[in-house]
Amino acid sequence: MPRTLAEIKAEQTQLRARVGTLVDEARAIEIRLEVDGANDGLEERKTNVERGKVKASARLAELGDEARAELRRRIEDGSVSTESEQDQIDDRARVDAEPRVQAEQLAPHRRQALDGAMRTLERAQRDDVMSNRAAVAMERVVRSQDPSGTTARYLTAVADPAYNSAFGKLLQYADTAAMRMTADEQAAVQRVSAIESERAMVDATGASGGFGLPIAIDPTILLTGAGALNPIRELADVRQISTYTLRLVTANTPAANYGAELTEVADGTPTLVQPIVTTAKGQEFIPFSIEIGEDWTGLQQELLKLLTDGQAVLDATMFLTGTGSNQPQGLFSGAGGLQTTQRTQTATSSVTVIGDLYAVRQAISSTWFWKNATFAASPTAWDIFYRYVAQASTTDPLPFTQGRGGPFLGTPKVEWSTMSAATTVTGSKVAIVGDWSGFVIAPGR
Repeated sequence: MPRTLAEIKAEQTQLRARVGTLVDEARAIEIRLEVDGANDGLEERKTNVERGKVKASARLAELGDEARAELRRRIEDGSVSTESEQDQIDDRARVDAEPRVQAEQLAPHRRQALDGAMRTLERAQRDDVMSNRAAVAMERVVRSQDPSGTTARYLTAVADPAYNSAFGKLLQYADTAAMRMTADEQAAVQRVSAIESERAMVDATGASGGFGLPIAIDPTILLTGAGALNPIRELADVRQISTYTLRLVTANTPAANYGAELTEVADGTPTLVQPIVTTAKGQEFIPFSIEIGEDWTGLQQELLKLLTDGQAVLDATMFLTGTGSNQPQGLFSGAGGLQTTQRTQTATSSVTVIGDLYAVRQAISSTWFWKNATFAASPTAWDIFYRYVAQASTTDPLPFTQGRGGPFLGTPKVEWSTMSAATTVTGSKVAIVGDWSGFVIAPGR
């Protein structure tokens, strides 16, 4: 007896959650191996986790086939229509709780655009060219933040295989690329350009035109650069947007008080402020010759990993010192960064001791931000902090109760390689602690 689509979807939801748990566990094991070195128990556990990921992913693929077969069967016997059932399959559990217009309430053109985007995301995940996290973020955008359907159509257009091959020719031949394209490739480029023009009109600022990066990229180049540790995207509030700006609202704590019965309550209205996050254009350029482009057919796919690494290295610096003008606003720069009132200086000039780090902790430990706080410092700074209190000390408690790789002063910590480790130099900023959900990153178009 065939299972219902709801039953298949329920198992898919459980498996996706299982895969997410396994991915997190594998990452934690890798961190422990880096810190603790070779460990047979950890290696064995890592192998088991990888096997579990492969098994769960294979089962997800089987469930996808089962769902499509059941959908075809129900369409053929007339028990369901194509569009409404496809909406049920694509409506994944991670975005079920978010407010959005139901499929039956959508205008025909909006439903068509959404269906195309959902099929594109499903194909990208199936072909392993997009992570689950990225797919969920994009689904959230096209379902909840795309009332016109423009972003959904853009996503479908840049995922077209014909556009992918046309993009490679644009990189190789520039102005003469059109003469080398097939009719399908030219049509694909025209569709992307037309949608780019529509999207540019959504905001009051920004340039139109240009070419979007295809999503069907599978990088396999082995990196040899030093790279950078930049954990902030994992900690920050990352909000995928389809426009050029993100307008937020902040408020201070409203005034509260006690009073006698039958007395007028004082106005405690908080002050509302609207910070505006403006996206900045990130850019990288890797030229290559016509000859290597013809000889190495997968070259453009191989370059993306290098471009991604370059972005990570740049962001590791920009998130600290960016000016906010045509680049991200850094934590340590200008009016948009941390101010002197949010700074804790060492008790002794040019000397950092364990007491100074306790002082940083105490600066926010009495606020509500503390419950989600995380320390950040460079790997070298953490090495220095680790040696402040000897393991056999009988006078001071150990700041790292679970070893070098564990939390610091009972608080989670991360390593940010571009932060300063100059703990004996005046003016150096060697540690940050706070609730990183207040650091908003808004990737745009």
